[in-house]
Amino acid sequence: RRLFRTREGSLGLGPACTDIGDRVCVLKGGEVPYVLRPTEGSFYFLGECYIDDIMRGE
Repeated sequence: RRLFRTREGSLGLGPACTDIGDRVCVLKGGEVPYVLRPTEGSFYFLGECYIDDIMRGE
């Protein structure tokens, strides 16, 4: 796992491969946020992450 900070300043814990430029999103129907990596015309799914602000519905 890797500690990261979003542009908005929230702290998160994600997959070890999480890097600058990756995106955090909650997918439709999902209950937790995920880390996605933009690629040419699509996204690569890296896995679940934890961000306290999102987990509390902010």
